[in-house]
Amino acid sequence: MKPISLKIVAIIATCNRPELLKSRALASIANQTITPDYLIVCDDSEPENKVINKSVVDSISLSGCSVFYLQNHRSKGASGCWNSAVDLVLREIGNSPNIVLAFLDDDDSWSPEYLETCLKTMTSNHLDMVAAGIQRIEEKPGPMSSLAPEKLEPDLFLVGNPGIQGSNLFLKLDLFLKAGCFDESLSSATDRDLCIRIADLGCIRYSAVPRALVQHYAELYRPRLSTKGSDAKLNGLTSFWQKYFGRMTQNQQLQFTQRAKSLFDWRRPPINNEKLTLQPAQAPVVLGISLGVEYLGLPTLVNKLIEFRNKQLIGLDVVFFGENHVSNDSVQNSIQTLRENGLGCFLLDRFSFGFFGVQESDH
Repeated sequence: MKPISLKIVAIIATCNRPELLKSRALASIANQTITPDYLIVCDDSEPENKVINKSVVDSISLSGCSVFYLQNHRSKGASGCWNSAVDLVLREIGNSPNIVLAFLDDDDSWSPEYLETCLKTMTSNHLDMVAAGIQRIEEKPGPMSSLAPEKLEPDLFLVGNPGIQGSNLFLKLDLFLKAGCFDESLSSATDRDLCIRIADLGCIRYSAVPRALVQHYAELYRPRLSTKGSDAKLNGLTSFWQKYFGRMTQNQQLQFTQRAKSLFDWRRPPINNEKLTLQPAQAPVVLGISLGVEYLGLPTLVNKLIEFRNKQLIGLDVVFFGENHVSNDSVQNSIQTLRENGLGCFLLDRFSFGFFGVQESDH
């Protein structure tokens, strides 16, 4: 039995993999020893696959579980999907400290006891976040298991991924919001980026589950986000590098570039050599900007922010907030320009449209 005070929201981001969504992700949720209170499937697929996915989700019947299907109306990719789903949580379920988010990729699966084990670990130890181990499944030689890190330390995620990714993220909603949600300017490495920002918060009550309860499928015969040389992977690594190289030591910079070159054929973009030796001591900056009625100063502001980001900063995230700005071209163009220059940029228009913006859902 789940502790009555905690509510689990299982969130799946899917893109053009209707068969895997049905046979892996959704099947593993249906086989859990405890049922999540809510299931949200956010779809980033082509129109023909959206029809199939919606039909599959509409046919799901889980006792005690409210099921939602929605289309991604934010940035394309898993980060936009997951943020869209969290926006739905805030509007339809509420912002409660007792809500737990459990993320799952559409081509991965959970062992039947995954949710129950994570929840028991979180409850018995009064934690904000837990992470189970992962089984990596390829064609040969068989599953390879790895455990999540014992501690959340930013340095662990600067060079590579120590064992936390989308499908084993199990954390409280309020922690996710405090960390700033997923950075949609990153087309990959979003899990590492989120974990760095969570670790930067300090005093996080976290524990690893010493069992590999997540199946991560990495078959070589099908294209994936992490396929060597894929545009999404390479662009994400470049954005991650631009965001974090300033806080890396020279040794970490070398390890990052060597690992990314070996695994993904990534090449470091040219940068000023002087920046490579900088070791900023300050924390990353999150800048909130209130939007008024006129937008005449936005282009100048955007240029200043880009110039500011290129100085000695660990990272810079920009949050625009106000009312009725979601559909404004000037605002959207400014956000796109900032993201293309390696800044995290978000628009909060919650008074009119929810926490992140316009959403459509089928419940």
